Amino acid sequence: TAPTKLKSTLGYRDSFISMSNNLDFYPSIQRHPEYRTESGRETAIKNDYSSQKMDLSNTNSISFKPFIYSPVLKNTSLSWNTGIKLIQTEFIGTVEKPEWEYELPEWDDDSFSAHTLNFAFASEQGDYSQKLTLSTNLPPKVDQYNGTLSFGFPFITTSVSAGIKQKSIDDNDWELIPLNHNSSIKLLAGKINLSNTFKYDLEEKTPSTYNLSVNIYNFSVSYSMLYTNKYEYNETV
Repeated sequence: TAPTKLKSTLGYRDSFISMSNNLDFYPSIQRHPEYRTESGRETAIKNDYSSQKMDLSNTNSISFKPFIYSPVLKNTSLSWNTGIKLIQTEFIGTVEKPEWEYELPEWDDDSFSAHTLNFAFASEQGDYSQKLTLSTNLPPKVDQYNGTLSFGFPFITTSVSAGIKQKSIDDNDWELIPLNHNSSIKLLAGKINLSNTFKYDLEEKTPSTYNLSVNIYNFSVSYSMLYTNKYEYNETV
């Protein structure tokens, strides 16, 4: 495997308008020089052929910062992002007659790895900051809407995010995206660090994960909670 990336960027007036374009080539060739048994030879060769890829993808981003020269609102932005699989490799042959098909992009969810529109309203004044980020999927991706609200204070940062999405391209029902909360406290130039993450399943109306970590100089302690299956105690047994 020898991935190759070609990247180009363009900016106008200190990122008032900026664009980036990435072209990624992922060649992958896998071969087994030896086989433990003759019966496993055909399976190994087929797996090698199936793993062989010559994929090519392209990502683009266009960002607009209308208040770039305002010291308070300079990080407010509107951006459009795309990710397209230009070539996808699929093995369609046999061990005796190997053959690969190279699929070109189509206007469907499988060919687009990303297609989003994002808006961020951000303000910053010294050690205080706040940011509201709203994002949505664009066709042909499955409909999805996300929101993130974050605050920054001296020594403290905190954020909360949630959203809603269509279940699948073939299912028009909607479901809530889990609510995520993150916060951290840093003291003495980061020598004392307290952080926690919390996820709440809005569909099931129950907490799903919680992680707490404390780092004091070179000593650290962490606690993790994971919600799994429900159990009911049977008093008759």
